[in-house]
Amino acid sequence: MTVAALAGLLGWAAAWSAAPGLRLADERLLLRTVGGDVVVGLYADAAPEHVSRLLKLARLGVYDSAHFFRVAPGAEVQVSEVEERSLPLSPEQASAVAPLPDAADALPPLRGSVVMAPGARTSFSILLADRPRAKGRAVVVGRVESGLDVLEGFLVIPRDEHGRPAARLELIALEPVFQEELDRRRLAPARSAAPAAPGRPWTATAGLFVLVLVSAAGWLVRDRFPRAAASLFLVNVLVGVFLLVAVLLPWGSRPDPFLGTALFLALLGLLTLMTRFET
Repeated sequence: MTVAALAGLLGWAAAWSAAPGLRLADERLLLRTVGGDVVVGLYADAAPEHVSRLLKLARLGVYDSAHFFRVAPGAEVQVSEVEERSLPLSPEQASAVAPLPDAADALPPLRGSVVMAPGARTSFSILLADRPRAKGRAVVVGRVESGLDVLEGFLVIPRDEHGRPAARLELIALEPVFQEELDRRRLAPARSAAPAAPGRPWTATAGLFVLVLVSAAGWLVRDRFPRAAASLFLVNVLVGVFLLVAVLLPWGSRPDPFLGTALFLALLGLLTLMTRFET
């Protein structure tokens, strides 16, 4: 190992050990995401202009309804520029958005670091692993104090070859908060950001039971009230056909083969009863 390489390694180790002990700004950033809450401490001395700008934008609600547009396993999750928000920017918010000046960065990009590229406007990344090669190419503005597991939960979302997730990972809000307020508030724990698998449609399940009950009632009263029983059977057939189609076609949810089979058998039994029905 050369002297230069050894010096570089020692410098990296020194910076790594120093980073966790840097003074943090009094205000934290609270990221409310679709997967839970993330708390970020900001390095007020190491990147004062970046920290000041981030806090100002957060107070104005500039990041609210932005999203994590890139998820790279073993690397980072990246927040979009605020122009990609779901909600349009107000004139006051838009006027606050401007490129940040370049800043000398002596801090190493570590796992949990919050970094901004030189000349960045609003987009920032949170690292999921140490990235020594990124030193000098990104300004470390803070670190995740809690909720890194929330961001790692985004890795289960399918994504394309560029790391763009298939589902929109919303940054619901980015709020500046003091530690005392965080201590009083109960943060949302990590939860799955993946779209929940739709459950069995309760309306179709209820319809199946009604179908069976009405058919049984019609069969019991067929001798005393033949016309009413015939009407019940006919209505049941129509309702059963509708439920069968609704269950088997994926209108906003996956088809349910169990309910489809049950409804088919119920209809088959109902038609069998009708063939034996005498008016």
